[in-house]
Amino acid sequence: ASRGLFITTIVLIAGIVVGVMLPESATVGFVSPLFKAVTTHLPAFDDCAAQSTYKVGHFLFFFLISLVLMLNARFFPTASLAIVFILILFAIASEGMQLHLFNRTTRLTDIGIDSTGILLGWLLASVIGLARKS
Repeated sequence: ASRGLFITTIVLIAGIVVGVMLPESATVGFVSPLFKAVTTHLPAFDDCAAQSTYKVGHFLFFFLISLVLMLNARFFPTASLAIVFILILFAIASEGMQLHLFNRTTRLTDIGIDSTGILLGWLLASVIGLARKS
């Protein structure tokens, strides 16, 4: 079980790193047109919806990493608070890397969204852990 968890965690973290390093030109040239093609028939979606989708992506990536790590915290020698701290540092670092990449911007709101995902993953894992014990 711990080997599968390790592989899952590495794949999720690699996905985040690749997503962070993806230049905005690729987003503008590929992701946005794809999003527009998919949502052409849904008039409620516009550029604001596309930006919201990216924010949801930020939240979901960090929520899933947090949830997976917290549910399997018994496989790690660190406490759950240390995992939360490390994940928040990773969120800050991933935004910080964007300072050094061409056509990328660093946003404090993204760090807040990432941190919210981390904390809600921790909370959900705690609730699930309590339910398992009773």
